[in-house]
Amino acid sequence: MGTNEWNAQRLFEIVFFTGVVLHELSHAVVCRAFDVEYRMRLTFLDANAGRSHLLFPQVVTSTVMAVLISISPFSLIAPALLVTMLVGIALEFGSMAGTILALILVVQGIGICLSAVPSESDLEALFVQCTVFDGRLWWLSVVGINTVQFSGLFLWLIVTYGYVVGSGWSAPPLDTVIMVIGATGFSILIGLGPDIDMEAIYRAEVDLRSQYAGLCWYQNNDEEANRQFLRTIDIVEKHGIEHTTVYTSYAGLLFERGQTEAATDYCQHAIEIDPECVPSHITYAGILVRQERYDEAERHCKRALELTIDEDIERVYHRAKAHVNYAEVLREQGRFDEAEDHCHRGLEMNPDEAHAHASYAELCAERGQISDAERRYERALELGPETAVIRAGYAEFLADHGDDRAAEHQFQRALELNPDCKPATDGYATFLEDRGRSEEAQRYADRTDSTHGADSADVAVRHENTVDSRG
Repeated sequence: MGTNEWNAQRLFEIVFFTGVVLHELSHAVVCRAFDVEYRMRLTFLDANAGRSHLLFPQVVTSTVMAVLISISPFSLIAPALLVTMLVGIALEFGSMAGTILALILVVQGIGICLSAVPSESDLEALFVQCTVFDGRLWWLSVVGINTVQFSGLFLWLIVTYGYVVGSGWSAPPLDTVIMVIGATGFSILIGLGPDIDMEAIYRAEVDLRSQYAGLCWYQNNDEEANRQFLRTIDIVEKHGIEHTTVYTSYAGLLFERGQTEAATDYCQHAIEIDPECVPSHITYAGILVRQERYDEAERHCKRALELTIDEDIERVYHRAKAHVNYAEVLREQGRFDEAEDHCHRGLEMNPDEAHAHASYAELCAERGQISDAERRYERALELGPETAVIRAGYAEFLADHGDDRAAEHQFQRALELNPDCKPATDGYATFLEDRGRSEEAQRYADRTDSTHGADSADVAVRHENTVDSRG
């Protein structure tokens, strides 16, 4: 989202702040019901929020919860009708102050009506949870939601006008409702029509499949994530769609599995497609750190930070990630003060970024600040309890400081979460070897070599075919 669009979004949220807050509160009620931790970020209270949203330290993985989050905004109909009553009361004062108050209430009522439908991100979460990737159905849903949104607004204005002029509570005639819905739907179809071509339909499918693959990856279901990423890449290449996200996300999965060469190829291809793709620069920086190419990694971190100046909510997320990766680059070079500064900046922008706390923990450990490091690791695990790579890092920290029992528990837990997590398998093999348990260590080392060797070969063949298909 560019600067102008971002400013328009911010202005919308300031003018219609009541509806924005109520929309997020409707989601918060669902989170409470499912005992899911969340934090509300509102644009007009938090300059780094980008747009108002509910921040979940963990991904929503319940289909029922996704459904309830999608339908919860419809509960805003009740506050909208309450505003209708308040407008009538304000006008009964018969004064200028009453008229001004009534106008303010009408504006807030409009905002509530506009917020009384699921957002596109709510809809995406629902489609992904239900494993529905049909691009036509996606666009049909978008048209439907927009029709409900603006039809609801027009009908609320009709009801409010009738209430204010003394007609009391009266529902609009059925033919009026049908006319409003029909005219609104037709207008939205005319407005969106030019944008809904076959490429847009395929792109919608790619977006949904890519998000589902990311969800599988988050849930440590690497096999399904790998399958979905490759299926998505097939669609992208078959229909000539420029879509850097899927290449970058797949590179991230391969990188975590230790397939550095294949990850490098996919990430470089993403940057070739779009040199201004921020996630690609961030992921590639992490790959370069593993390869000890620190100068190049630093250059990509700086580029990512340059590109995130004019972003919306992605500005917050990606800029925070760029600071975290930059801190890693600097830490590996022994530039601890600079690394700490970037850790601070990343956490200022996104205090609930688990990897930022883990990176800060590694920095504290290297500086001998053991209690601070342990506290950071514990916070990272609170925010990302299912993240195998963080548990593997914590295990190594515990092993380095003499708590072998706790370290082994964390290694085993990391491997339960993701048996293909290379930092966990490598770390545990080294841990066992250092303690004279060579036979067990060899078993993990062999498993790592066989798993990643086979996967790397498959990915290499797939990548060669991809390059060939591009001519």
